[in-house]
Amino acid sequence: MRPSLGLLALPLLLIAANRDPFWPIGWDPSQEVVEVEPTPSAPTPTPTPEVRELTDEELRQLAKEEAERIRSTLTRDATMIANGKVFAFIGGNWVSKGDNFEVEVMGRTYRLEILSLSAEDIQLEAHRMDEAP
Repeated sequence: MRPSLGLLALPLLLIAANRDPFWPIGWDPSQEVVEVEPTPSAPTPTPTPEVRELTDEELRQLAKEEAERIRSTLTRDATMIANGKVFAFIGGNWVSKGDNFEVEVMGRTYRLEILSLSAEDIQLEAHRMDEAP
């Protein structure tokens, strides 16, 4: 009489019942785990960023770039001349020379003062608003 396949597979089933299927192949949980202590090393110094002062020319260049970013966001929808005074419709308001208005560019709020205004051109001076605490 031949032994059935079920009796031959019984020892394999008993071994598999004691084994977690997620353990690595060949890993035996009864082996002692050796803990390795990390060797103390000297802390690596963090580099301090170099601080330098910008020259007047660099500051002027940055101000020009910032002014161009502001100017590119403004849309002048209309121009009106009344009693010899030029008005421009910007950001939903009629403004003229000497007026101030606020605009937000790249998350920063600027107060713009209109230095001169003509039918063809507008000259602005931007003042960065202080950030709220």
